[in-house]
Amino acid sequence: MNKDNISILAISDSADTLSLIEKFVDSVEHSDLLFSISRNNDEDIRQIVSKNKIDLIIFDINNADDSYCDTTKFLLENNISILFLINKENIDTFINSKFNFSLVDYLIKPIPDVILKHKIDIYLQNLLQKKATEYLINMYDQNVITSKTDTKGIITYSSKAFCDICEYSQEELLGHPHNIVRHPDVPKETYKDMWATIKSGKQWRGEIKNKKKNGGFYWVDVVVSPEFNYKGEIISYTSVRQDISSQKYIEQINTIDYLTKVYNRKYYDEIMEKEIYSASRYDYPLSLMLLDIDYFKCVNDTFGHLVGDSVLKEFANILIENTRKSDIVSRIGGEEFTILVSNDSHESAYAFAQKLRKAIEKYTFTTVENITVSIGISSFIKDDTPISLFKRVDDALYEAKRNGRNCVVRS
Repeated sequence: MNKDNISILAISDSADTLSLIEKFVDSVEHSDLLFSISRNNDEDIRQIVSKNKIDLIIFDINNADDSYCDTTKFLLENNISILFLINKENIDTFINSKFNFSLVDYLIKPIPDVILKHKIDIYLQNLLQKKATEYLINMYDQNVITSKTDTKGIITYSSKAFCDICEYSQEELLGHPHNIVRHPDVPKETYKDMWATIKSGKQWRGEIKNKKKNGGFYWVDVVVSPEFNYKGEIISYTSVRQDISSQKYIEQINTIDYLTKVYNRKYYDEIMEKEIYSASRYDYPLSLMLLDIDYFKCVNDTFGHLVGDSVLKEFANILIENTRKSDIVSRIGGEEFTILVSNDSHESAYAFAQKLRKAIEKYTFTTVENITVSIGISSFIKDDTPISLFKRVDDALYEAKRNGRNCVVRS
């Protein structure tokens, strides 16, 4: 789309009028202005309009007859602006015509050259402004991932860029709740915080993982802003997003343990800060488990480090297969793993830890066959920090080892 391209069609049976219009158009310093002419013949006019995108028609008429009316209706149906050049005796017929006058203007003949030129100049300026605006709107729609909802979260507008990234069509989005793209990995607390913020009239910003129509996902940095009416009442919400999927992919590479494919110590440290903050703010249960493979040094000494690596990978797979998506499994060093369990009571988390211990005890590992695990567990209490919670869990794990290993101790 060329934002500067303007196409003008002049219609007249007068060679002098066509020559005069062409002279004025040629005097305009605009490189992308296209000018064509036609005799006042309905069939010829329809052919030109059907083959070209016309922005303005300068229509010179001598008689306001039925033919002129049919041609005019056709042009207005194509949303084309028309500047009529009409005789004085036709003015009443013209004004009483049932046309969409928002697209119609006229000059009464004979027309001084300076008046005609001025009128054409005004049209060109307006068309340029309109083209520039349409271009910017189109660029915005194509490239900005944005949407608008009503106060209940129902989508009322979605840009093409938003449709492209989520793979839903506008028809599939408009009129539907915005949670059509909500990914189950995003904690409910994130959306609670967002709604509380925007309902209070403030802007909310954060990083959100969204779901694609095909089941995939993408990450966006999103800003959600309330919009107000003249009374100061919130009437809608606008979301503008930036695709950060590539950035998140790089972050993920840096936060995944290369051997076991669970999260690493770096991610554990980051997520603990966030989870402790959320548990404190929203008062929801949070438990931390620290798991240590019993006598793992003997595995390495007896079977070698390659077998030891295999045990670690199998051990991590058992943890992944027996935990929920909301549970966060990390390898924080050697044979030590952590599991963050949210929205579960202390008793439920303890029972979960016992279940894991038994699953590991019953599992037949490659080469070494059987191993066991010691687990320490504790839950968040008021004024906890990541350090204070971890210390209680570490003390509980130490107690489990003192008690003979292959057990769960809570504190």
